[in-house]
Amino acid sequence: MEYKDTSIGERKFRLGRMTALVGSRILNVLISTSAKQTSSEAPAEEKAQEKSLFDNLPEEEKANLIIASSWMLIGTNVPEDVYTQIQKNCLKTCSVYISPDAPPTPVVMSDGRWAVKEIENDIPTVNQLIIEALQFNLAPFFTASALKSGSAAAPKQ
Repeated sequence: MEYKDTSIGERKFRLGRMTALVGSRILNVLISTSAKQTSSEAPAEEKAQEKSLFDNLPEEEKANLIIASSWMLIGTNVPEDVYTQIQKNCLKTCSVYISPDAPPTPVVMSDGRWAVKEIENDIPTVNQLIIEALQFNLAPFFTASALKSGSAAAPKQ
């Protein structure tokens, strides 16, 4: 699937695909950074319970959870320019439906301006768009890995 329509709040968006080079670079940043951060102080029993809940999720939900968690973990663990570049690459794949009769318009235009000015300052919407763009583009890596190995490609606990 080359695109996915999604709703955030009252707005409808279309998520598109990143290039394989951009997506693989982002994937490697997320995996390498979150791998450094996953050493938790949680008791073994709590870890086992979390793993059991995780293992019972459908493959796509597992992938989406891994990606969203990884995005949240990297916040202060990568240089600001890397973080900002990931944000920009994600937003480049997003379009917004401005009217029901028109095709979607890029959220961020080629000159860097926002297509809908209110979105520029709408932190929850922009963050959700970034997470959903990451999930749409990177989840196939995890689900394809799970299909090949017969299990989820989850980070080690």
